[in-house]
Amino acid sequence: MSSKNGRATLPTPSPSFSFWHTEPSPLLLGHRSTRDLPPYADVVIVGSGITGAAAAYHLAHDARAKGMSVLMLEAREACWGATGRNGGHCQPLLLSHPCTPSIPLFELSNYRAIQSLIAAHAIDCEFVVQPSVRAFYSVALFAAAEANIAILIETAPHLAALLTVVRDRPALERLRVPNAVGAVISQPAARLWPYKLVARVLGDLLTAPAATDSTPSFNLQTQTPVTWLAAIPLSSSAPAASVPASSSRATPAPAPRWELQTPRGSLRARSVILATNAYTSYLLPAFADLIVPVRGQMSALLPPKRPISSPLRGLRHSYGFLGAQPGQHDYLVERDENEDEETEDYLIQRSETPQADEGGDDSDGKGEEGGGVGLSGIPRPGNGRAPGGGELLFGGGRSEGPSIGLCDDGVVDERVARYLRRALPRLMGAEKGGPGPGSGTERKQEGTEELEATHEWTGIMGYSRDGLPWVGAVPASLAPPLPVPSSPPLPTSTSPPNTNSPPTATNTHELKPDERPAMADGLYISAGYTGHGMPNAWLCGKAVVRMLLAADASVGTTRAKDGVGVKVGDGAGEEMDDALPPAYAVTEERVRRARMRPGVGMLGTGVEAAGSV
Repeated sequence: MSSKNGRATLPTPSPSFSFWHTEPSPLLLGHRSTRDLPPYADVVIVGSGITGAAAAYHLAHDARAKGMSVLMLEAREACWGATGRNGGHCQPLLLSHPCTPSIPLFELSNYRAIQSLIAAHAIDCEFVVQPSVRAFYSVALFAAAEANIAILIETAPHLAALLTVVRDRPALERLRVPNAVGAVISQPAARLWPYKLVARVLGDLLTAPAATDSTPSFNLQTQTPVTWLAAIPLSSSAPAASVPASSSRATPAPAPRWELQTPRGSLRARSVILATNAYTSYLLPAFADLIVPVRGQMSALLPPKRPISSPLRGLRHSYGFLGAQPGQHDYLVERDENEDEETEDYLIQRSETPQADEGGDDSDGKGEEGGGVGLSGIPRPGNGRAPGGGELLFGGGRSEGPSIGLCDDGVVDERVARYLRRALPRLMGAEKGGPGPGSGTERKQEGTEELEATHEWTGIMGYSRDGLPWVGAVPASLAPPLPVPSSPPLPTSTSPPNTNSPPTATNTHELKPDERPAMADGLYISAGYTGHGMPNAWLCGKAVVRMLLAADASVGTTRAKDGVGVKVGDGAGEEMDDALPPAYAVTEERVRRARMRPGVGMLGTGVEAAGSV
């Protein structure tokens, strides 16, 4: 299913099955906190991935939000979008944007915030700290990376100190990328089970004490897509208060400013946070050329049983492969081989030191390789749960099939899947005849060793036209069109799959100049991560909450720059802040500048492109 008229569709009702969903949360599956939708919420969050979870978490932990009702609407199951379908990385891209160090500093702060969250709440999500290797198979790309690092040494030396450039062949062989031109090792970085992180955050919010006996402070409604969103005109006869005073609220609720329609009915909200990433333009048509859906593909591969010394076993790093094929990046993480299958009501002893199983930390590429933990046999998935470990979570291969403008993650492209099953032995030196140093384009598909895949799936990324996330209050000029009374009927549960298209010009109208002022009050967005959401989204969600709570309710305006552009770090890298980089802010000027750039389908994929689901 492609985007129509340049706009995204709703999420596909029947997506492909992600490895990360093999152990779903029983609490979250089909969850609806209340049987019916509430008629009003102070804050509605659309989307339940890491951005939506971050927004809900920070609302729950900010005293200024006490007594607010928070409603999360999810089109499918909770965390069934890109966060539940990604590559399992949490890696700040420190060598990107060297002239704007506030961006890598923010990503580093985001990494540390997630690490602290997991430690503070003892979240079991297989978070393992390990250095990341970005291997370059193109002389030009490696030279660009070295140039970026040279700039970073001048603009943020404490960040440059976290990067190690590897050029000599023996060191590349120890890093298991012998055919690469060069590599950059980055730390800190980690791998994790992203769905489990989000599921735990949402689960804790759902089981926290309710604001009242009858109305939970956090209400999650899955299988409830938002089919349109519209501002309530100032001339509307809507009552000033839709919810009476309660034990948790001293005064009646403020007047709603937004109306949302779903197949289960409509509701009104004071504020709306769109954590919709690739699907943003379904509700905000003006973003159709600013955030474009791009389909990525992932696989969970079993490493070969023999030989024991295979470079595809016992990995100590996560990997990114750049330039192995024209215009694409691949990415790879590996789960611990001793992470046994977990079932209910049974006791297992998992590895006490997962890092030790990987042979220790060879962060500079100079250490000796360990033997790794042997695989006498990996349980095959037969009961819908995850296999026992050692899987290679490998994704990319976008040059092998269509991706830009595609919104359907129910499709697995067989050509891309075949590439992913065959590429790793060549990339990591397990097979002769792989791409040689500097070749950048040579590939040999036929007759190549093919790894066994336990799961193959796709996910939809939101690619930003200027490569950066869009975070903040939505300008009035980008507000959604107003509905008119002749709107067609909403989709129902019996609608055929893949027919949910956005509203057309016949059932919406553009805002008139006198309707625009204040029309976007209370509407916020955090989306367009360009395949690089895990090192950004948590603190982006926090930033949006800061902006929302800083709103001046008396005049209905928002200090959109609250938390934006505050100094990050002290120049020595000892103190970190979580202020949003100014480059992420949603402004009219940024929109103008972005539209002067090539469209997403025309962009190159240089060093700054991320490329993970």
